[in-house]
Amino acid sequence: MPNWFSPLRDAINAFMNDTQRYVNGTVKMRLFKGQAVVRGLKTSKSIYRHDLATYSEGDTFDHSAAVGFINIWGLPVRTWTSTWPRQDEAEIPIEA
Repeated sequence: MPNWFSPLRDAINAFMNDTQRYVNGTVKMRLFKGQAVVRGLKTSKSIYRHDLATYSEGDTFDHSAAVGFINIWGLPVRTWTSTWPRQDEAEIPIEA
């Protein structure tokens, strides 16, 4: 486990700060017995659009686009797994 005060922590903080710079609004949460459940969200800069986020009748999402999207975004994972198989699938030498 990396030290809390390390270059890794600095890099993670920089990533989080960059990805969160446009985030604003409020979140209503229900905290109970170790669970945190989102009960509501409100923001002035939401990019969520119900007509694009659903697969229901009347949506405007082009369903045929999903196939290409899945193939392109899955390529790095497929490439990585062909180079680095899961340990339980690889032959692991056992040292005596």
